[in-house]
Amino acid sequence: MDDGVIAGLKRRLPHRALMACREAASWPAVLRVLSSRNKLFLRFAPPGHYYSPIPDLAEVRRNAERVFDPPCADDGDPLPGVDLAERAQLQRLEEFARFHDELPFPDRPTPGFRYHLDNDWFSYGDCVALYSILRSQRPRRIVEVGSGFSSAAMLDLDDRFFGGDLELTFIEPHPERLEGLLRDTDAKRCTIVRAALQDVGLDVFTELEDGDVLFVDSSHVAKVDSDVLHLFFRVLPALAPGVLVHFHDIPWPFEYPRTWLEQGKAWNEAYLLRAFLMYNPAFEIHWYAAFLADRHLAALTRALPTAVRPPSAPTMLSHSSIWLRKVSDRT
Repeated sequence: MDDGVIAGLKRRLPHRALMACREAASWPAVLRVLSSRNKLFLRFAPPGHYYSPIPDLAEVRRNAERVFDPPCADDGDPLPGVDLAERAQLQRLEEFARFHDELPFPDRPTPGFRYHLDNDWFSYGDCVALYSILRSQRPRRIVEVGSGFSSAAMLDLDDRFFGGDLELTFIEPHPERLEGLLRDTDAKRCTIVRAALQDVGLDVFTELEDGDVLFVDSSHVAKVDSDVLHLFFRVLPALAPGVLVHFHDIPWPFEYPRTWLEQGKAWNEAYLLRAFLMYNPAFEIHWYAAFLADRHLAALTRALPTAVRPPSAPTMLSHSSIWLRKVSDRT
């Protein structure tokens, strides 16, 4: 890039925005920003500014101990206002252990399976949770928002434990990864909705009944008209009591790993979910393996040893799923 272009960039973007873009991506990314109609947001509040939803990485690094160290076990209530249902989760752990020896999945791609455990998207602990909950709850319907490896796991489990009777709906505006995992015959046994969550009618969700599953793996970003806000503001209130709700990429304690921020992931869904659960009697935590791994690792390892196996991908978490149950329509 010649000096004239760089000088032009400096005139068009605030210095902090320019440096942040340069550090995060490279000059080609800066050019893409400048050609976007959304550059006005950087002019108003460059990344790291107190008005920007994008954090200041230097400040995050400076306060890393406060941000990333989980609350200690002797701190009393680790998350005030959030009922972690610890005793119920430990009881459920023993229930799940009864199914563990029948977990069917291989580590690597294997003929006869759509899904394998050691992947970069939905790995060991998350799959064990999905498997255990489907075996114990035996839902009739699953609606999944954001599809891929988890969808493949559901279809494999349907083959082996449900006789092909699960009603599966996959809502995915970009289904390429999903389609690469499916078999030619799968189109007849599941419904793929090629649309954003915001464009799907509420009837898809209101048809879910007690014991059914809403499985969410969203964009993880709360912003104007995002799938995350649509989910919290419209879909969750419309669900029937008894429906199980899954969220992916919710590490303990509702904080993203430092490595993810260093990769440029400025997600915020976990914070919204924590606030949603505070003093909220309408939803209860059904399963949060990341919490159990922090507080009861020995028990989790003994009961569900596959759940604590580390994936090959260095920044992939073994378990980052949280499962809720809607218990009432009252708030």
